Amino acid sequence: MRFGLTCLLLLSGALAFGSSYEKYTALTGTDSGALSSKAMVLGEWADRLERGGTQLPKMLRPRLSAGTFKVGSHKLLDGYARELLLREQEPQKLGRASFVNRPTSSVGEQVNLTQVYRSGDDLAVGTSLILGRHWQHDVDLQFSNPRAPNYVRITAANATFRPALLQVDGVFGGMLGVSAQPAFKMSEGFLQAGDEVTIQYRNLSLPTVNTDEFTLPLWLDLGDGHLLEVPVEMATVPAGAAARLVVRAPSIVAPNEAFTLSVRAEDEFGNLSTGQLPSLDVLVDGVFSQRTAAGQGANLVLEGFRFGDEGIHLFEIRSGGGGLVGQSNPIVVERSGAQVRWLGLHHRSSDSSGLQERLKLTNELQGLYDQFWIADQVDYGSSHGNRQVMRPMQKGGSYLDLDDGAGLVALPEVSTDARVIRPNLLAIHTGAGSHEWFLDHFAEKGFRVGVAATDTSYSSRTLNERPATGVFLKAGQTLQAALSERQTFATTGSRGLLQMSLNEVFMGGRAPIDERREITGRIIADRFIDRIELVKNGEVIEIDRPARETRESSLRVTLFSESRPTVAGFDLPRNAREWLGYLRIEGASISGLSAPGFDMRRDSAIAINPKVPDRIDFFTHTHGNHSSFEVSLADGQTLEGATVELAIREGFEDVDYLPVTRAPSNTPGFQLRESMDQVLGPGVERSVSIDGYVDVVALSAGSERSLMESDFRFVDVDDDLPGDYYYIRVIFADDHMMWSSPIYIGGLDAEAP
Repeated sequence: MRFGLTCLLLLSGALAFGSSYEKYTALTGTDSGALSSKAMVLGEWADRLERGGTQLPKMLRPRLSAGTFKVGSHKLLDGYARELLLREQEPQKLGRASFVNRPTSSVGEQVNLTQVYRSGDDLAVGTSLILGRHWQHDVDLQFSNPRAPNYVRITAANATFRPALLQVDGVFGGMLGVSAQPAFKMSEGFLQAGDEVTIQYRNLSLPTVNTDEFTLPLWLDLGDGHLLEVPVEMATVPAGAAARLVVRAPSIVAPNEAFTLSVRAEDEFGNLSTGQLPSLDVLVDGVFSQRTAAGQGANLVLEGFRFGDEGIHLFEIRSGGGGLVGQSNPIVVERSGAQVRWLGLHHRSSDSSGLQERLKLTNELQGLYDQFWIADQVDYGSSHGNRQVMRPMQKGGSYLDLDDGAGLVALPEVSTDARVIRPNLLAIHTGAGSHEWFLDHFAEKGFRVGVAATDTSYSSRTLNERPATGVFLKAGQTLQAALSERQTFATTGSRGLLQMSLNEVFMGGRAPIDERREITGRIIADRFIDRIELVKNGEVIEIDRPARETRESSLRVTLFSESRPTVAGFDLPRNAREWLGYLRIEGASISGLSAPGFDMRRDSAIAINPKVPDRIDFFTHTHGNHSSFEVSLADGQTLEGATVELAIREGFEDVDYLPVTRAPSNTPGFQLRESMDQVLGPGVERSVSIDGYVDVVALSAGSERSLMESDFRFVDVDDDLPGDYYYIRVIFADDHMMWSSPIYIGGLDAEAP
């Protein structure tokens, strides 16, 4: 029997007609310089094919743009050379995978799907079919339990397949790490051209992002280790029904200044919802104002609002039955002439590594920001003006290059190298992970940077609210000027207002050297404030807890893990870690549970055990940030004399990143028993050492928080030196955070290289 596809790839030199393949094979060296030359030839070849309409392998360009190729990389490049030859001369021999039944359910739902691969040529024993999923489609495909979620199996009339797991990276594996994907190796029989292989997906969880480009990727490995990307059919996964309203208004307006409200109806995952809206009631400071007409789409703009007097106001939008509710950001009415602009600095489309095509993504972002940027990775061939530059860390790392004055934005996950790039802004929160270490890494070297936050990251974890960057514009100041002066603050979700000054120098600036530093400012938020922390040179030196009243009838548990790399600026960050455990209270009865910090994460769960009512079971993740919950005791009971037992089960760190100096680790299990008398005093804080990192479990008495706005003032006269830097960190009762840009003492701004 003839196995033509295999022969084509093994004997491809004989099939090249004075082609790019012939030019490629003429380069015979395997040193770094020769490999770079081979990569250049492949890049030129790929450009020519793409101009002619040939579909390229998704990961070809990112792999070619690596810049530096290690010894042994010739196998990778040779594999792509053979694949490009195949795509150029006989693309039909790759075959094609199509849906038997397209998904009809919406985002996040479980479905049964069947995909059929029709072989384009004869395939022999030893050929493997590898399945995958988009890295943002965060499911673990498995072949061991047909009743469990995301089960897959492969069948064919004339062939038998043996399943195994294969580590896959890239768009259909892990962007900075790897994921284990099912690989089915043909152990008996054969496939002829036109034969069908049936791929069944059972209880498959659909992605939580709505897209018209949903795929279930498929590769062929003919035994040489190179994964040939098979053309697959795309399908649409629509958004779900409206589950909540998101209301946006200007943060600062002048008295009698007209302004508009943006109202977005979102499904439970934050997509613009499907269907038409019912009529909505508009309340201003709790008082009914007007009602919208029913039958409108998911993105409304309400006009004609104004306030005559100075003050702070909130809008609430709700459906008639109260099923849909949304609260606006606080609106400050004052005569300062100042403004706040909300920016979405980083979003990726399917032109590179995103799930949504550019037009759909643009539509999805409407109503969330005053301005946003879609910045695709240039190593995927994106030709748009705004871009994410993705380089190895030894060549400068990753950063955003944006127009409209945003300039260069340093990114923490493949850390921007300050010796190569001089950014205006620094993303200290991305996706669900906080990277405050990144700010310290730049600021301690004297670089003046402003803080930023984005909802895009290389971790598949997300928050239920979108992180954003706030820019404070003084009266008459342009957005470009404010960005140039680093007048920014970053938030994990709150659209509150944060201002900070040091000796009358505004955040982002440099203050003259003075032994007495007076730090003042204000926070006006859309949720209760837990504490305001003054950070100096990376260390908290003072804490303000506005209007916080300790409650001896409740217990607060806080979990924290680090995200910094083992070598900041030279390796990838630590991954998120899981916390799976339970809490029991002896000597008191549990009557209630509050866990807004768990609600902010989509992958957390907590509940009072229905069979053991004095026990709370929980599961959450942290990544450079906190996750907390509060337990209330029965009426008349206090923590005094009781004992708390907290048990954490052995778990894992994610594998979204694969650092060189310290691989993702197991997290050890442990158990604590503490007297509540100690908790009522200074509280209890226990450090947990994990392979070079220190995570923290803290127990304290609960508290009643009653303020969503507060002025603050700190004075520092201790050990003050030129080069010090200060910033404000706000932690809210629901674990969301907000940071000001630092103020630097003395020094000069470094010039760009």
